[in-house]
Amino acid sequence: MSIIALLANTAGAYTVSLNRGTASLSLSPSEGFDSSSTYIAVNGISPLHEYTYSAWQEDDNDFAILDSEQTPAPTPASEEATIPYFKYTFYVKNAGDSFAEFSLSLNIEVVGMPTNGALDLNSVLRVMFYSNRNLTEHNRDVYALRSNINKVTGDDGITRYAPERICNPSSDYAEPFISANKVLTSDEIDFGPGEIIRYTFVFWIEGEDPDCIGEPPDNGLSLSVNINAKEQAAPETEM
Repeated sequence: MSIIALLANTAGAYTVSLNRGTASLSLSPSEGFDSSSTYIAVNGISPLHEYTYSAWQEDDNDFAILDSEQTPAPTPASEEATIPYFKYTFYVKNAGDSFAEFSLSLNIEVVGMPTNGALDLNSVLRVMFYSNRNLTEHNRDVYALRSNINKVTGDDGITRYAPERICNPSSDYAEPFISANKVLTSDEIDFGPGEIIRYTFVFWIEGEDPDCIGEPPDNGLSLSVNINAKEQAAPETEM
């Protein structure tokens, strides 16, 4: 396994913003919506050291445990210490009387330029995304930037850089980032009055990635989740 000692700078800020338009949606870090808003911010995220997806075990229920407001992100032992991953769980609720539809996007911005010989942070970043309207489920996907070396030709005849493996060469492929600065988008329709959806994001530096070599990265990340919503005239399943 390749080793990164640490991510030198803090990962920066993590924000969730909701543009609810004509829909009556709200955000909360808890399912009970004891407090709700249209904006959530987490500042001063601790530096990350390398970790690996294979450290989480399905048989030990690790993935379900991660997808919970009761499971906080790891905390550093000291101000100088690092953490293996950062995670955040939040909920979106339709607090109105009409159906809604919305689109969620996760954007990343690398803060600062790496110095000569430093690892490309984007190339080893992994993002695990949970999206569940059934709160008893823990469906998830893992995302990574496409390979900057290997190319494949798709069924459409277009040759693109290949998706990365989630961790080691024998693991499944990760879903590719949309671009270097946009990880993913997720759309919801027929979101009824009183309905709740739970989201969890997990970010880590994948130590089993073949690119995880060289000097530790000396730049950081700014992470933002944007949700754009509008009122839906009628459920599409009834149209």
